[in-house]
Amino acid sequence: MFGIADTERRAVAWTSVSISRNTTTAGTETYIEYYVYDNCVGDYLTYGNGRIANADFKVSHKTAKVRTDLSYDPNFYFYGASGRVDFTWTINPDVSDRYDGTYESKRPDYRARQKGTWESNAAAVSGTIVGKSIQNAEGGVGSSKSVSRETFR
Repeated sequence: MFGIADTERRAVAWTSVSISRNTTTAGTETYIEYYVYDNCVGDYLTYGNGRIANADFKVSHKTAKVRTDLSYDPNFYFYGASGRVDFTWTINPDVSDRYDGTYESKRPDYRARQKGTWESNAAAVSGTIVGKSIQNAEGGVGSSKSVSRETFR
C-alpha cells in the first residue's frame, strides 16, 4: 500500500493518492484511488478509483513511482477531472513500523482475525495529480506478507 495525504492545517484543498498491488496465484493487479477535496466549498473537485496497468507502478528499495494516464480508460471510475497521475515516494528507511503476528477485531455481530507480517516506512512525496502539483508532502509505503483472514459470525 502506498499513500500520500497532503493535509496542511491551512490547506484549501486536501489531496490523497493510494495505490495497492495484490498478487495471488491468479496474477497481479494494481489499483489506485485518489481525491482532491476543496475545503472552502466542502466538496470533492475530483475523485477516481480503479485498476491501472501493473507497468504504471514501479517499486524499488528507495522509491515507489506511479505514472499513469487515467483519461483514456473507459473502465476507470472518476468524478470531476481525470488525467495524468505522476508521483514519486522517496522512502525514509529511518522511520518505519513492523508488526508480525495476529490482529483480531471483535464486534457484537462478528469477529475477524488476520495473521501475517505488516511493514511500513515514511516517505517524502512529490508529483502531480490531474494537473495539481504536490511537493514535499508526507506519505508512506507499506507491505503485507503471508496474510490470512478468518471471519466468524
